[in-house]
Amino acid sequence: MNIKTFLAAGAGALALAASAAPAHAYLFGYSDGGNNGTIVQLTLDGTTVVNSFDTGWYNGADHTTDNTNYIVVRPGDFGTNGYNNWFAFDLSNLTGSFSTATLTFNSYDVTETANYQLFDFGGSISSLVAGTGGLSAFNDLGSGNSYGVFGYSPSDSYNSRTLALNAAAVADINRAVGGQFALGGTLEPSSGAVPEPATWAMMLLGFFGLGGALRARKAAAAVA
Repeated sequence: MNIKTFLAAGAGALALAASAAPAHAYLFGYSDGGNNGTIVQLTLDGTTVVNSFDTGWYNGADHTTDNTNYIVVRPGDFGTNGYNNWFAFDLSNLTGSFSTATLTFNSYDVTETANYQLFDFGGSISSLVAGTGGLSAFNDLGSGNSYGVFGYSPSDSYNSRTLALNAAAVADINRAVGGQFALGGTLEPSSGAVPEPATWAMMLLGFFGLGGALRARKAAAAVA
């Protein structure tokens, strides 16, 4: 294969990689409860059900208070920071302690296979829901004490799922009884995630550069 044919093949491969770019990847798209009546439920000991009083997302420091969509997005897609989400509950009418807790909500549009991880939220819940939590709230929603990791795939789209929260979550809920409780979530790709098209492009460019270097070395050897 001469160099022109080689470069043409490389350009075609790069074009193919670019054309294969997937649509934006996210979990829980179109989950705006303000528009469709979505209710997220926290169930304690299998019988005590508490409905969320607010849900939402932070994209870095940004949150739109009238948007209760709880979409989750990886950094680099839909902006630099990605989206972390949250669910908030009023436990002021509860007393005593509980042994188990589950979170039930509709998955809505899921476009990729990924792991969704829930975390504690240690900041101000009033600031969180008011949209004034800023970047610290965004970071808090995606870090801290883990409440569990849950695998999602496109087959979960538009299905309701019940996630069993771990002992750390139950302990925090018991501490929040009589007040408010919030938890956050973030998205981590599963280990089987396919490399992004940009990654493929860089790999292909590397292969083409290596091929050119080898041909130059052979040409130099032939002249010598």
